[in-house]
Amino acid sequence: MSRSFTNNDDSINNDNENNNTLYEDTSSITIDDTEGFHSFESDHHNESSSRVDYIIDTGDLLDDDQCNFKYDLSKPLYDTARITVKKATSELMNFAVESNSDKSTTIRLFKLVKSLLPTSNILPTTYTTIMKSLEQLSLSQSKYYCNGCTQLCIMRKNKKICDNRDCAFSRLSLKSHQISKIVELDLATQLKTIISRNFSLFFNEQKLSRDFDVPHGRQYQSFPTSKNQKITLIIHADGSPLVRTTKSSVWPVFGSIVELPHQVREFQSNILVLALWASCQKPNVDLLMKNCIAQLVEYEKNDLVIMVKGIELHINIQRQMFIADLPAKSLFMKTISYNGYSACTVCTAKGTCKGQVVYPYRQNMHSRRVHEQVVLSGKEAEQKQVPVDGIKGVSPMLQILNYPDQVVYDYMHLVCLGHMATLVKRWLPHLERNQLNEIDSQLKLLRLPHNVHAKFNYSIGDVSEWHAKHSRLFVLNVGLPSIISYLPKVMASHFAVYCLAIKLLHCPKSIDEISFAESLIDYYCRTAPLVFDGSIELLSLHAHMHLGEQVRQHGGLAFSSAFCFESCIRYLKKMVHGTKNLASQIAYWCDMRSAVPRPEFILQQPTGKTKILFSSVKINQYRHILMNKLLEIGHDCKNIILFLRYKDKSNTYHSIIYDDSFSCASFIVSYNASTTEGQFFALLQQYSKTDATLFDFLDLPDAIASPINENFPLLRLSDSFCIIPVSWIQHKCVSIPFHSATCISEFRLDFEHD
Repeated sequence: MSRSFTNNDDSINNDNENNNTLYEDTSSITIDDTEGFHSFESDHHNESSSRVDYIIDTGDLLDDDQCNFKYDLSKPLYDTARITVKKATSELMNFAVESNSDKSTTIRLFKLVKSLLPTSNILPTTYTTIMKSLEQLSLSQSKYYCNGCTQLCIMRKNKKICDNRDCAFSRLSLKSHQISKIVELDLATQLKTIISRNFSLFFNEQKLSRDFDVPHGRQYQSFPTSKNQKITLIIHADGSPLVRTTKSSVWPVFGSIVELPHQVREFQSNILVLALWASCQKPNVDLLMKNCIAQLVEYEKNDLVIMVKGIELHINIQRQMFIADLPAKSLFMKTISYNGYSACTVCTAKGTCKGQVVYPYRQNMHSRRVHEQVVLSGKEAEQKQVPVDGIKGVSPMLQILNYPDQVVYDYMHLVCLGHMATLVKRWLPHLERNQLNEIDSQLKLLRLPHNVHAKFNYSIGDVSEWHAKHSRLFVLNVGLPSIISYLPKVMASHFAVYCLAIKLLHCPKSIDEISFAESLIDYYCRTAPLVFDGSIELLSLHAHMHLGEQVRQHGGLAFSSAFCFESCIRYLKKMVHGTKNLASQIAYWCDMRSAVPRPEFILQQPTGKTKILFSSVKINQYRHILMNKLLEIGHDCKNIILFLRYKDKSNTYHSIIYDDSFSCASFIVSYNASTTEGQFFALLQQYSKTDATLFDFLDLPDAIASPINENFPLLRLSDSFCIIPVSWIQHKCVSIPFHSATCISEFRLDFEHD
């Protein structure tokens, strides 16, 4: 069963005020039969008094990880085998990758299987022969640099030696902590693999990207048009510790492809690994990015030519933006640290020192940085050996990025891990212990959609233990109704402005929303030192002033964040075993994952999931209502099929019956009435608006009332039902108890990486 709200005047709606309605979907209905779905004919699962955690199944996921052997022409594994050597190698290697085996264990697995097969088998048992069987070449090359002088090491008898006579390590066999390793990966090979797997998405004439996704931003639209295929990369860099004893870290440089739909763009298998740095020292950006930048520049000037499905493709590669947290951005762009003077990467605000560097709102009238001036400042800084206007040198990234337009603030770090934690810590002195317990209890009891994995296991008092996904859920959806009754009104009102601004910028629906969000941010930053004190005006607050323009340039904040890349870093770290050759291990498994054949990814057609009989006791509560509503729209109940779930191209919606025994709630949805029809329908139970609104509990200008109440409506479940085509469904929502009513908050983006 699903619940939803709409802002469309044509909605099926018994509530005439503001057209904000919510419905409860009891079942999905189709005229066509669908084979292969599990049928709940026996009603063998009884209603549970205590709900359990939902376990994701294949009906809930976009499957991007199967092997494919459609064009396998390799030899049989042995004389009478029904499986080819390529397929056998791929299946074994896929198992090794998915089980996170180390290299030696994988080779042992191959040797074990080979020993169990007939002696005539040709199963490979070495890295070289495995890659040959998979018809792949290694896409990586490793280089070792001396940490004493950053000079390329020479190899003698498998030892790394620095031959720089002026270096303290000259002529010595260098140990692992004295070396920095760079792994350069081939861009063309990775792109060919990704394009092959997503061919239908790259060349699909249907509109697959969301409004205000990256392709709709000014930056993307400014790229020169070309008759050839365009690939545009979002580049990300960050570091993560690998071995504590040696303080060794890995710094991967990732790329994602703008032309892929957002939900597919963030698949692990669609993320490019552009370069790797492994060392106990921070990266030398000039060395790390040299090969990567050379490839990107080359493929912008001269198209990359590859063969995919027998078609010769000419691909022009552009760069959309660079995403990083503030320390990594400072390192890669050679700018001053985020806690120093002139640290803003967008404007020339210098800041003032009040125990720490702050950027007062009243001093925000500063000009936007200009690329050419940044280059000049970098050259001057290198000559004088001191920062100039916050620039410490000429970054190699300036060869492929226009500063500051393509160097963005990441809202995951800025909002979720940064400012949101700052706010909560400033609230805590104003909250009693019993109030904290009540807030914690409410957050723990939330029933979220099955694809939102953000349980509040830590108290709001331990906000430093929250992950970015918890803060994201808090600021976008559940925080305002959860906290508003406990904070002083001035703080609650201030937070309401922030929640609304970030929600509108996260996934805007119109240019007007972006403009309104900018005015909210301006109001928020202007009043922040009055609500708290001047120490809150750090760079992390000042940077919010630039988010509106960033959204105009690159689309909603949701489409230009580090969430998926942070997940990729954790994924790469799992490839590492032991303490030696860390980057080589990662490169090895990247090779293998790229080499295993994968099927072409195709978005599935909308379909029902999990049949249920019309006579099932599960729908006793709704059967009479359903029959009446079917008669109203001219449908014969004898000719319909009921489902407990419905899946469109990328989202799965549950019925309330399906989720009844689970702690999740994927049955609350928003919808927009339109002229579209279809074969799938939903029975919805309507919500009605309450006399009170959330704005009544705030002290804010009246101009903010309508947007607050539209995005956080207070409602009650009514006895009114209707049937709508499921094509009208827009998004899932979350329900938050608020006094005697319910506050409903829409997930404007149903798929966002955790």
